[in-house]
Amino acid sequence: MDMVKNARVALLAIALCSGAAARADMLTFTGDVFAQAVVLPQGSCPVFHNAVTAGNANGTSSLGNFGYTSDTCVTPAGPVSGIFGINFATDGFSGTLDGPNTAIAGMPGFFSPTFTYTILSGTGRFLGSSGQFLGTGTINAPAQQLNLHFAGTVNAPAVPEPATWAMMLLGFGFVGSAMRSVRRQRTATVSHS
Repeated sequence: MDMVKNARVALLAIALCSGAAARADMLTFTGDVFAQAVVLPQGSCPVFHNAVTAGNANGTSSLGNFGYTSDTCVTPAGPVSGIFGINFATDGFSGTLDGPNTAIAGMPGFFSPTFTYTILSGTGRFLGSSGQFLGTGTINAPAQQLNLHFAGTVNAPAVPEPATWAMMLLGFGFVGSAMRSVRRQRTATVSHS
């Protein structure tokens, strides 16, 4: 009878102390970045290869100030493809980018891109993130300068908050205590028999 009672207490402790489950958040990501790119050796890029390295681009967004990195390749027909990184102070997300690089009429060397950014990974609060956002703006190819506006969403995974972790640990403590009590009662019963 005491074992059943202790099991009920343990289950109640787990239910009460497990805390609310963390939920995934769909975060709106909007912002602007100004970047200075560098030309890279063409390699497998048939037309043009460039990169924005850490420290050469700073932006502001709805999720905080960030640094921007990218490595892109332009093909003969004009599409651009590559990889990117959005880095906040302690975390960030990264993935692929692609899209047309449309020339601006009457302005040689200036382009008006519409890049699609696909989030494939992240760190910190963005660990396991996914999502998509657009980057639109202007590129000054002779000066290697990019002005882009971002708009889209980040699907951030469920990461328990510190209070939730504390409640879960407290629940495990209650379960351990109940199990020790059951063991002691069994030992006492066996030794008296």
